[in-house]
Amino acid sequence: MSLNQFFREALEKKLRSCVDEPAAGQVVPPWMAGFGALADLSEENRRVLDLVDGEFEKIDPEDAA
Repeated sequence: MSLNQFFREALEKKLRSCVDEPAAGQVVPPWMAGFGALADLSEENRRVLDLVDGEFEKIDPEDAA
C-alpha cells in the first residue's frame, strides 16, 4: 500500500466517523437534527482528498536529487 493510499483511507475513515452516529455517552446537540448531522460531506471529502493528492505529488528540491 502506498503512503498516499494509506493517508487517503485514513482521512476517509476519519471523515466518515465524524458523521456517523455519536459514540456511547455523547449527546447530539439539538441544532444537529436540523442539519442532518452534516451527513452530506461527499463534495468536501473530495475537495480535501484532491488537496492531499496535490501535496503528495510535489517533490521537495532536496528529495529530487
